Amino acid sequence: MAHIVVIPKDQHLDGKQRYKVRWRTPNGKTSNKTFRRRADANAFKVQVENDALTGVVTNPKRTRRTVESITAEWQTAGDLRGKRGSTLSRDEAICRIHIIPALGNQWVSSITEEDIQELVNSWADRYMPRTVQRHYAILRAIFTYAVHKKIIATSPCSPGIIGLPVPEPVDHPVLTTDQLSRLASALGPDDAAFMWAGVEGLRWAEVAGLTSDRVDQDLCRIKIDRQMNRDGQFATLKTRASRRSFKMTEHLAAALADVLRRKGLASTDTDALLFTSPKGGPLRYTNWRTRVWEPACEAAGLEGLNFHDLRALAATSMIAAGVDIKTAQSRLGHESITTTADIYARQSPEADRLAAVAVGNLLKPEPRPSAA
Repeated sequence: MAHIVVIPKDQHLDGKQRYKVRWRTPNGKTSNKTFRRRADANAFKVQVENDALTGVVTNPKRTRRTVESITAEWQTAGDLRGKRGSTLSRDEAICRIHIIPALGNQWVSSITEEDIQELVNSWADRYMPRTVQRHYAILRAIFTYAVHKKIIATSPCSPGIIGLPVPEPVDHPVLTTDQLSRLASALGPDDAAFMWAGVEGLRWAEVAGLTSDRVDQDLCRIKIDRQMNRDGQFATLKTRASRRSFKMTEHLAAALADVLRRKGLASTDTDALLFTSPKGGPLRYTNWRTRVWEPACEAAGLEGLNFHDLRALAATSMIAAGVDIKTAQSRLGHESITTTADIYARQSPEADRLAAVAVGNLLKPEPRPSAA
């Protein structure tokens, strides 16, 4: 049986009271652990007693690991090796800049839900909600790893307990046919084809990684099974749903056929990129955006338009046209229908008008008979 000993204020340099949990391990030795708050001591006491009942041995030496050491171990764990280089770099930066300075020198076992909430709140004061959610996802993964390695029994990043800021829905613009035409005219032939691929729902990196063998002109189909990373190297797609093959629209088929024809490419040219930099190498997103996209958007009167907004346009257009949500999800390469419907699809003015007409026709009152 574990018990709590109150340590007086005058026994600590900071003048604050402490609470020590003492218990006897199965080998007969006495172990102890000190907490700043009675609530945390009580919780640990319950954990020790439950562990004793279930046969789990609570070893204080095993829990004496700092957040920094566990974070370093988590970053080299085998299940992270499948991540792309850019994702690993982002995760490393989050750990180095936002997690280690705040919690790094503390024992993993000493971190409470209140500590996590306090850190999340400090992030929310400085960053946008989606950034805070990304930081918290890394923090939660680190503590989940600590649980898996039996360094702690439960994670302080408890589902439903930690309050996170809720991001506002992204307001993707819904372009008209005239706006798309103006943008295509402002782009060069190759870049216009690049744009039509975006309107079809492809991600920028998926278009940048297209090679001629992925375009089947006879069947009018396009195959998406890899992408071009920011380092100019091919990479596999993040999810199984992203790997897809679907029928092209007439606009995209014609635009890609023109690119193939002007470059003298055939479907047997397996490594021939359809879209390249002026020097013939792989496209780099930042350079392409500055050199091509932003000037064309300005010329078309569409300043601030992001290439990724075209995916939202693709989702909105399919839903407005009556395409079933499962097909829309498949063409966009989403793992979840919720992503397609709630995040990407937007209400379009034309769909709103047609809805008004449909509801009006359905609920139109019968004409009253004229008085005799």
